[in-house]
Amino acid sequence: MKQRILLLLMFAFVLTGCDWKFWQEDTATPEAPGTFAAKMPVVVSPAKLDTLTIFIYASGTLFASRKADILSETSGRISEVFIEEDRIVNEDEVIAQIDIDELFLEEKRLNLEKDKALGELSAWKAMDDSIDEEQLKIRTGLKEIEIELEKLRLQIERAQIKAPFTGTITDFNLEKGMYVSTGSKIASIYDLRNLNVDVRILESEITRIEIGQPAVIQFPGRKGKLYYGRIESIAPFIDRSSRTCRVRVRLVNDGYLREGMYAEVKIGTKRHADKILIPKDALLVRDGRKLVFAAEEGKAKWQYVETGLENNALLEITDGVLPDQQIIIDGHFSLSHDANIEVTEVIPYEKFRDRF
Repeated sequence: MKQRILLLLMFAFVLTGCDWKFWQEDTATPEAPGTFAAKMPVVVSPAKLDTLTIFIYASGTLFASRKADILSETSGRISEVFIEEDRIVNEDEVIAQIDIDELFLEEKRLNLEKDKALGELSAWKAMDDSIDEEQLKIRTGLKEIEIELEKLRLQIERAQIKAPFTGTITDFNLEKGMYVSTGSKIASIYDLRNLNVDVRILESEITRIEIGQPAVIQFPGRKGKLYYGRIESIAPFIDRSSRTCRVRVRLVNDGYLREGMYAEVKIGTKRHADKILIPKDALLVRDGRKLVFAAEEGKAKWQYVETGLENNALLEITDGVLPDQQIIIDGHFSLSHDANIEVTEVIPYEKFRDRF
């Protein structure tokens, strides 16, 4: 009996083992022929034959090319106000009028005195036409009256408060009926059409700066917007404490810039034409040798290079890269030669050339 049970158990074990093997073979995933290599995502930018500009970087504060306080040149009560705060006015535009009624009355009185003096002068000449006319003017008081009239006309003219140049009026708080005295401040005026930035350049770099050189200016308040200007002036001395020289950059306002804005400036010094240039981000160093990867037909091609000049964004390649090759600038740190790649973005060369 025991032998029969033992035989049955052994038979069941064999059957169970066969079923397990069959299940394993049925559910196993067959190996795909060959090997599968994942495509590495990369970003590329073309190499270009272009001019490389070397820059000096500095910063400063924006200020108006011209500004002034407008002062009253005579005293009196304000009879008319023609402008408002922060308005742009033209050169010689009247911004306020001081009352001149009393001046007109004085002018009438002097004109009467003048007529009397002229009559007296004519009578003297009728008696003796050889008398010097200038002496007669003094004798009759006409000379003094003419001087007084000239002074009065000057007062009447100065009663018109005018803009000394085209600009924006600020600090203007005049009201009709206010009394102003001679020399009192009426307003401030800023010419914001042309603006300046004063920057400090190191003594070691000032010899690379010349009047007329181009400059690129960027303002944190106008991110993404670049302004273009030129060197307007260079101070004739070096500051002894900072060992720097003041350089003034002139630029044109587009209507958005205000005095006092912080400015970042880069000044183009030397220009090197006909250079093969790539973004600096593309360069790798392996085993002490410089190299880049070029993207060609879905493959990463390892290329040893020799480099030359550079600025903050671009690098000159003297050997190893041809113009218009698509050079990998991101996703290339772990690449190997002939690795499968997928270009996910092409960044224009100009974006690096114009990088601040």
